[in-house]
Amino acid sequence: MESPSSPIKKRKKILSITDPHLTTTRITELQTSQSISFANSVWIDRSFSLNPSYKRILESSYNAKAKEVDFSNKADQVINEVNSWVKNETKGLIKNLLPPGSLYDDTVLLFARYTAKDNRIKNSIKHIQET
Repeated sequence: MESPSSPIKKRKKILSITDPHLTTTRITELQTSQSISFANSVWIDRSFSLNPSYKRILESSYNAKAKEVDFSNKADQVINEVNSWVKNETKGLIKNLLPPGSLYDDTVLLFARYTAKDNRIKNSIKHIQET
């Protein structure tokens, strides 16, 4: 019979957590020799609005702030804001995630996420444009 502190029991306990942010936070707490960091952010064009319940899920489950921006008239300013966020969250390891001209006036939603393990940054970004 396995003891309650066996690795298998611990693994089952971690996998049973349904909240993604709590899961990643718990994984980070369990790490002793390695460092794992997560950050999420959402930028939405000011002409649209997020469903309030979706916004609450972003904030509570993913620790992501939804920011209203003006993609149509201030795309360059949004690029600077996103790049500043990424630079801050990655402690300067990623300085320019979005190159100049990478956002368009018909962009309506931008998701940004980064995961860092031992200072090796993995990042992904997704543009969803109005069709």
